[in-house]
Amino acid sequence: MIQIEEKTQKTFWKTYEGAYKGDISCKSIVKLTRKYIGKNVLDTGAGSGSLVLYLRSLYPSANVIGIDLAPKSDIIQQANITKLPFKDDEFDTVFCTDVLEHLPTEDVSKAAKNLTRVLAPRGHLIISTINDENLAQNTITCTHCNKDFHRWGHQQSF
Repeated sequence: MIQIEEKTQKTFWKTYEGAYKGDISCKSIVKLTRKYIGKNVLDTGAGSGSLVLYLRSLYPSANVIGIDLAPKSDIIQQANITKLPFKDDEFDTVFCTDVLEHLPTEDVSKAAKNLTRVLAPRGHLIISTINDENLAQNTITCTHCNKDFHRWGHQQSF
């Protein structure tokens, strides 16, 4: 499996036309985490903004911000999870759902440091990821460059 560079990831997600995982799971995520949602919320890897919009509808007085490497909505800011453009301790709740498996090995610890840096003391970091995925099962070969890669860009299995 090759490591996918940030530029290649951006290109893939900018041209991706399918549904994002968050489009399907945002209501379940909120149902499972409701008691941990604070007044200042960050959704990393926000994609099309489904979770952001849903949280804003449920908590209109909350400050809910979404970021993504390749945003698919005007309500989502372009940012890299390894270099979050926010102050320390800024968010009561930080979501990182189905993101870490897309990062190269060296970026997972950078992302974790940034997620905890922007999380307020006694805040809640909510992470979900694919569990024990067999990456080889979804590996395909590019017909143009002949390189192997995961069909959804997963680079990690936890």
